[in-house]
Amino acid sequence: MFVHTPDDGKILDAYCKHFSKVWVVLSPFLRPQALPFERFFPGTYPTRNEILADCTPVTWSEVLHKGGFETLSDIDIALRSYVLGLTYPNQRLSDQLANMVEGQKLIPPVEGCFAPHNERRFLLRLIERKRCAGPVVSA
Repeated sequence: MFVHTPDDGKILDAYCKHFSKVWVVLSPFLRPQALPFERFFPGTYPTRNEILADCTPVTWSEVLHKGGFETLSDIDIALRSYVLGLTYPNQRLSDQLANMVEGQKLIPPVEGCFAPHNERRFLLRLIERKRCAGPVVSA
């Protein structure tokens, strides 16, 4: 089933109408150690392995506190305003995010991409579950 989320709507509101449970995975911000910031643009964006080797993931909770945001929704609105993804962007939150990202030397999550750190954690959990479950026997 495809569920379209309204551009200016809340994600959970759109999905809760169709599913009994909804999980939202928040892609972390990145704190590069040695990779230059100039690499984080289309055409030169680091590979998955480069990101995993060099960047520290920064949680939305940390961004919430260091950036002075009131809610996780504020960060979501700031990010979507920052990339001009809202019909009515919130310039104050976008500026707040831009200042925080620059001051903390962070890279915002890439829209529409599954973050390498989340992907690795997800795949490791799948491997763990498979080991715990034992072999699958079919009749």
